[in-house]
Amino acid sequence: MTSRVKKTVLTLTFLFTSLSLSAQGDTIRAIPSDYIYPINLIGETLSEGVGYSKLTSRIRENQYILVGETHGVHESTVIIHQLSQMKKFDRFITEIDSLSMKNLLRNFSKVDSILEKMPGVYTMYSYKEELELLQALIEDSVQLEGIDLLHPAAVRLILLELSMSSTLNKQSILNLKKVIAQHNQNLTTKGYISKRTYKKTVRVLSKLDKIGSLNEKKLIDYLISGSYPSNFMKGRAIYMRNRLMDLENNQQFLRENVLFKFGSSHIQKSINTAGYKDIGQYINQLGLQQSKETFFIEIVPVSGEIGFPFSIDGEQSKSVDFESKSYKNLFAIYSNIDTKHRVLFIDVEAFKESLNERSILSEHVKTIIDNYDGLIFIEDVTPSQIH
Repeated sequence: MTSRVKKTVLTLTFLFTSLSLSAQGDTIRAIPSDYIYPINLIGETLSEGVGYSKLTSRIRENQYILVGETHGVHESTVIIHQLSQMKKFDRFITEIDSLSMKNLLRNFSKVDSILEKMPGVYTMYSYKEELELLQALIEDSVQLEGIDLLHPAAVRLILLELSMSSTLNKQSILNLKKVIAQHNQNLTTKGYISKRTYKKTVRVLSKLDKIGSLNEKKLIDYLISGSYPSNFMKGRAIYMRNRLMDLENNQQFLRENVLFKFGSSHIQKSINTAGYKDIGQYINQLGLQQSKETFFIEIVPVSGEIGFPFSIDGEQSKSVDFESKSYKNLFAIYSNIDTKHRVLFIDVEAFKESLNERSILSEHVKTIIDNYDGLIFIEDVTPSQIH
């Protein structure tokens, strides 16, 4: 290689490196302090202040409010209850399954025991704070809507409850477990129930029909007809999206102020599950189509004990893994915030409006911009109480 060629290569390398470093230097890696507001969480309410006022204005100016949370965090439910007081909501939509929601609404005079007995509300909705939130919403004449599939933990609890029944023996429960497992395997590998599995299901149900009570038969029928997919999170997303489409077809939903409360993963705007819109993406596009204002807010626990671990039929429930990918970008934002405040409101929407075409965003900032309009970070969280 001649000296002239070498010089040219070195010059180009230097220029490329310089441009790269320059671009990195211009990259926005954190949300500026201008869009970060401290909020005081005192007792069971958010106290008045600049952060509270900013959050209130965002809630009031939007028709659909989507809140993502980590289940089992006491402070999250306190904040969600406070959001419901900031404006008049017509409807509250959450991921309680519809069977449990109907039973809760029908038996709210016996709420002290209903959460302990209803299978679908376990793990996410057996908390005292959740119950108090639902009671408060009912008192405010808000219509409650449960749109989830039966949770997998609930399936195990139903089977556990049936195994303790005086009318069903252990072999019957074992046969029922095998049938449910075969349904899931068929749906995973074939996409439909095979004739062999169908015949086995008919035989099992025929035997159980002779010995089970009417209530037990209803639970068993619900388990069998549910046909739960093996990729349960994907199946839940599709199911909940379809339930929302049913509401949309009724038109009333489009005219209402709606407060949505879901687990964090379901409310992101950019999530598309296997070609199907997830909750966040569906609501975002629905809002754009109907010219409705929509506000996506994520409540992020930064530290502390999450949930209430317990054992179900030999399986231990899991707590949140703060090292998981789902929290990576959120914690990257929080790690760049210098604050001593316990609760912070990040006005992502206002920050996004301040950006121009020349702005270069780091990956984690872009992810936040694409998915949320607001963030609430909570330090030192405490677990919700089991009722």
